[in-house]
Amino acid sequence: MAVRNRKPVCVGLDVHRNNVWACVTFKDPAKGKDGLVFVTKKFESNHTDLASMCEWIYTTLPDLDDRAIDVYMESTGKYSTPVFDVCE
Repeated sequence: MAVRNRKPVCVGLDVHRNNVWACVTFKDPAKGKDGLVFVTKKFESNHTDLASMCEWIYTTLPDLDDRAIDVYMESTGKYSTPVFDVCE
């Protein structure tokens, strides 16, 4: 299956009870027209690790003129609330 990314940079979060998987996706001009880079990392769902996740996301991103990015979150139930609060 081919992955198409319509945004130059985006972040996906998969939220679970005890952890969050984060994936930063961006286009790499060195890889050609459709060259996408996926960088993933797992974080625990405590406040300190969630703050570290936000810092990791910004340090993993390529240099941007506007630091606002799209973050997509998959979650069921109440586990998304602290993740949303920290990301905002």
